[in-house]
Amino acid sequence: MTRTVWISLGDLRAEMLALDGLGQVMTKMTELLGMPNVSDFYSDLARFDLQGIRKKMKDLVERFDRIFETMIDQRVKMDSATDKESKVFLQVLLQLKDEGDAKMPLTMTHLKALLMVRVLEHGVLAFRYQSTSTRI
Repeated sequence: MTRTVWISLGDLRAEMLALDGLGQVMTKMTELLGMPNVSDFYSDLARFDLQGIRKKMKDLVERFDRIFETMIDQRVKMDSATDKESKVFLQVLLQLKDEGDAKMPLTMTHLKALLMVRVLEHGVLAFRYQSTSTRI
């Protein structure tokens, strides 16, 4: 499923490197989300970020952003070099962004948010599958 988001066939090495980085960031984010946070229990302490969870999460979001920027730039370069009829998810989003709509424009921030949801959804489904298979 992730392959259909980023590329169809083609630069396999770049895809594997990008997805490996994405997997590492997803793993770290999942670990942070699962950590007990003092700020959840004592909201007055939230502004101090005693455990550094907010800072770590912000760093991970910036890494997600850089990975998505790189993948989007690669897709734009690939699209300009070739003109194919079959489109992958990212190509469709880029086309919608370029076509624009006065009532509801699709910005790069919206595009990255949609990609983030798609990637996180895929990660949750993969985790559920692994959890189910280990229980059996």
